[in-house]
Amino acid sequence: MVNKARSIGIKVYAPLIFLLAIIIVLVICIYTFAVRNYKESTDNSIVSGRSIHQSVYGRHTQEVFKKVKENFLKLEDSLSYDVDGSDVDKINSGAGTKWIKVDKNTIDILDKAHNVSKNSNGIFDITFLPLFKLWGFEDNQVRTPSDVEINDALKHVDYNLVNINHNLDRVKLDDEFSLISLKNLFNGVLCKNAIRVYKDSDINYGIISVGNVTGLYGEKPDQQFWKISLKDPFDNDINIGNIKVRDGYISTFGGSSDKIFFNGEKINKAINPTNGLLPKSNILSATVFYSDPIIASALSKVCCIADKETSFKILNHYGAEAIFIDSAKNIYVMKNIYDKFNLIKDDYKVYSFSA
Repeated sequence: MVNKARSIGIKVYAPLIFLLAIIIVLVICIYTFAVRNYKESTDNSIVSGRSIHQSVYGRHTQEVFKKVKENFLKLEDSLSYDVDGSDVDKINSGAGTKWIKVDKNTIDILDKAHNVSKNSNGIFDITFLPLFKLWGFEDNQVRTPSDVEINDALKHVDYNLVNINHNLDRVKLDDEFSLISLKNLFNGVLCKNAIRVYKDSDINYGIISVGNVTGLYGEKPDQQFWKISLKDPFDNDINIGNIKVRDGYISTFGGSSDKIFFNGEKINKAINPTNGLLPKSNILSATVFYSDPIIASALSKVCCIADKETSFKILNHYGAEAIFIDSAKNIYVMKNIYDKFNLIKDDYKVYSFSA
């Protein structure tokens, strides 16, 4: 009797067991197929003079790379002050006379720039362009302006001259001789847009570098950190160390593209907007780690203009982390990320600090 019941049970469950086995095999096949169609792809290219490196893991990566670069060109047409008809060009052209309707993305960038300008007491200022041109940085013909020229330019440099109507998406410059530029924020803008493309596409994880800004997306399958190289400000072809980073954005000011020869030495192409002079800081480069690449880009420039103590206070306000390199080959790493930094070149000295 018992044997017969067992026999009936086996007959009843046999089809279910067989069906379950088929489902398991199908799941394995589908997973294997999916994995084979997900791959790591790399793209290195130059778009409008900007060096772009993308390394992503996912499907349809070539289409993703193409879309990222197409978006770059659209953003440049919208945000570059020297492109006729761009939002920034229209704002500058209408300075002192009228409100200009702009894209919501432009409003978002201006809001963040204004925020850093306010919290840095004008050390970062998107109306710095008159000073930048006066010193000859725009055409790489650097000269020392007279005090009269500097004082005259300073009359038109003030982030408070930028007025934003959020309800109507309109912007107005109050001074007819003021000019805004998003030049120092542009790589951050492009990086953020690329990460947005990754999120909207079939990308699992990836990394993108646009000039001096790097963005990290997703989590590696092995849950390992990304290793971000730190360049020698004296020679950007040399890595002096690396730091482990899980996510977010990294912006460096003071790299090769930010420097120019002047009076026999390499200096950063930066002006202190509060006085119109070259920065007195001995910081050659600053690398900032933050959750937003636009703010990170602004902060990295602030850290190369202000003294260290002032920079520390501003970084602390945002909860950002940073690494400074000075002219004496000292590296200052904020305490929270100090244990993640690895020095490669022994002619540098590393110090930990708290903001």
